Amino acid sequence: MHQYRSRKLNEEMVFAVLANTTRRLILRHLLRDGALSVTTIAARIDYSPTATSQHLAKLRDTLLVTRSRSGHQVFYSVDHPDAITLVKTIEAVFGDVGR
Repeated sequence: MHQYRSRKLNEEMVFAVLANTTRRLILRHLLRDGALSVTTIAARIDYSPTATSQHLAKLRDTLLVTRSRSGHQVFYSVDHPDAITLVKTIEAVFGDVGR
């Protein structure tokens, strides 16, 4: 776990960010597949890397995703235990996220 483990999620910010279907879809891919690069995520959700990066920045701001670097590549993942629980609960209640 990264430094986010000890930080609490902000309820208002999290729900505002999760109101966006694209961000929920990104979270679903990250939970299912583990750490992914921006270009991989963008291809999977059929968005440009720039638009995908903007969504990932919002998710990072709320502590729902973290980023790590491997050489020149940046990978994003969901590793905050509360974020994992939250996303799994949303899927259990509402089913698969899609566009």
